[in-house]
Amino acid sequence: MIVQAQAEQFVERGKQLAEDGKQHQLIVRNRDGSPLVSTNATVVVGVSLLLLVTGFLSLPLVAIVALIGYWKGLRVEYTPSQA
Repeated sequence: MIVQAQAEQFVERGKQLAEDGKQHQLIVRNRDGSPLVSTNATVVVGVSLLLLVTGFLSLPLVAIVALIGYWKGLRVEYTPSQA
């Protein structure tokens, strides 16, 4: 019974975090300031977790991508949704 109650709380918290993630956007901009990619935070976190769990994402790969982004002048903004 205690395990079931904790599992239900875990699921509810997950739903709440997913809903909160829909309220924020991640925007990748180039040097000129024009947006290249715009998506909500839930999608980014979900895809990142999937790649991490399946082994396609590793810390060296993240570091390399971050350095390339810095070298190319990309900016990532985390903003509240405008909807």
